[in-house]
Amino acid sequence: MNKVCNAVCVAIGLLSAGPALAATTITSVAANGTNHLAVPGATVNMTFDQEAGTAFEANSKGLIATLIGPSASRTVVTPNGTTPYGAYAYSPTPYDGNGYFAVGAAPSSLTLAGMGGQLFSSISFFVGTLDNYNLVDLLDASGNVIQSFDGTQMYNDPNGAAPPRGNAQTSDINRRVTFTGTNGTAYNGIRFSNIGNGNQSFEFDNVSFSAAVPEPATWAMMIIGFGMLGGAMRYRRKSSKAAYA
Repeated sequence: MNKVCNAVCVAIGLLSAGPALAATTITSVAANGTNHLAVPGATVNMTFDQEAGTAFEANSKGLIATLIGPSASRTVVTPNGTTPYGAYAYSPTPYDGNGYFAVGAAPSSLTLAGMGGQLFSSISFFVGTLDNYNLVDLLDASGNVIQSFDGTQMYNDPNGAAPPRGNAQTSDINRRVTFTGTNGTAYNGIRFSNIGNGNQSFEFDNVSFSAAVPEPATWAMMIIGFGMLGGAMRYRRKSSKAAYA
């Protein structure tokens, strides 16, 4: 029986073999009046709205929040006017009326990761006044960096232009940024920080995590493996009956 199981395991291994390079697709959409809210249907949504704090909210939603440095904190602002895209300079706009998170200059950072090594196929957040020095690291279950993206890459201009500086309340630099794993890539977490230790700031809100699901090829591999194992067990039972006949 052990030989049969070993053969099946080898076959499954051969079916799963092949290069799988980490790859991420970025979707970056300017504020449109609704995309600042948490992503509908996401597995986990971090809203930064709980007064008990970021770590408490993360824990209640199956995440681990790690805050590092003197300037990484949940922030609440007061309205100071009205524009088509919100009224909160230097905060994620349109603003949802509650808290958001702000990370200052290095070494400050916020890491959000799934408990128990949970993997996510995509991670999305709304950023206010995107700057080229804003930095995101996508992490695996061991805390290793899979890929990193600065503000220019998150702005995702077809000509490679950096985010424009100017009115913080315009839609163009307030964006919903989504990272989606391809080629089997999945993420355990995300780290928000800044490049440099000057007057940098990274403001974001409504971080949405969508759980990873097996790809069609993985399902096919599992079905084939179980089928081969079942066939091998049936063959062994028939062989045993023949031996006793």
